[in-house]
Amino acid sequence: MAAKVLPTPRRVWTMAFVLATGTATNTTTAVFAAKRAKVDQLRGRVRAGMRAATDGLGVINPSGQVFVIKIAPPPEGVVNDADTVAFARDVAQTLYEQITDAWDFIAVYADYPDKLVGSRFIRAQNATTLIRYGLWDGTGYFRSGRRLLGVGLIEDVRFIPSGSTYADTNMQLLLHETIGHQYGVYHSPIMKPGNHFHNGLEAPCFSVMYGRPWRRIDDTHFRCDQARNPTTGLLDIKFHPWMMYMMGLKRRSEVPSRLMKISLDTPPESRYGLYASTGTFQWVYMTQLFGPPTAAHLARPPLSRLGQGKTIIRDDPLTLPGHILPPGTARKLKLRRRIPGVGPLGPN
Repeated sequence: MAAKVLPTPRRVWTMAFVLATGTATNTTTAVFAAKRAKVDQLRGRVRAGMRAATDGLGVINPSGQVFVIKIAPPPEGVVNDADTVAFARDVAQTLYEQITDAWDFIAVYADYPDKLVGSRFIRAQNATTLIRYGLWDGTGYFRSGRRLLGVGLIEDVRFIPSGSTYADTNMQLLLHETIGHQYGVYHSPIMKPGNHFHNGLEAPCFSVMYGRPWRRIDDTHFRCDQARNPTTGLLDIKFHPWMMYMMGLKRRSEVPSRLMKISLDTPPESRYGLYASTGTFQWVYMTQLFGPPTAAHLARPPLSRLGQGKTIIRDDPLTLPGHILPPGTARKLKLRRRIPGVGPLGPN
């Protein structure tokens, strides 16, 4: 079977990978090297993972290596939101003392045996009018000059790999806690608590933000069903079409104008469970989320600029907001000064 030909990417993001560890950690041991290798393996796969999750329309260019930062964990771990935000800020500020401000996202994996940092996304700015938030810039808090979109606290390294037989959950979590929560889910008709897609929202396949491949059998019977990828043997997980619209990857005319949302009599028992349920459904229309379509949805949309060439996504966001890098091109990292306790810097 011929390999699927992916389209030319419409938008490229950059992502720095960090392994945060305790100030007393010996980073020269084989044990620590194995932990860093876990993160490095995901770093090496994220470009292909993002292309697969967006049908080739989006790309993430990763840093040339995993940066090791020695820093104290949040005092109370994941349970204290203020401490978690401060931890993300301190990681970003330490990183920026080493390298240039060249990253849209910072993905942080944690190595603290006695603290659970957990999985969170801390937004640095919002540059789109499509996610129900106003435009704002908090990048100075992280010492970024209007470049950083957010910091994702992805996972405690001891939990990698997750070992799922259903899906590539390590890649799903990486995309979920970075670009996923940058753009969703913040519209009440389609969300559930925690800013994720409603369990009954229709999707072409399992979604990075938890939409499901629901099929209507009749008006009261529904089935969540998806074939496994014949090459990987896993369930493909992709960004929802409406989210790709919010991410600037698709025109409004390229995504469904309405989708089914089911009130399920039998809630899902697992995130990737394939099962049937009775219930009732209603249609959710894009006009409920984004207002009526305009002429911009069929043509090149108007753009607004903010600061260092930052593009604001308005109406139909096809024309590539953000800092665009040609595919395959990596920015060079420049060492400004070295901080004791921070691992090797610069590209491999």
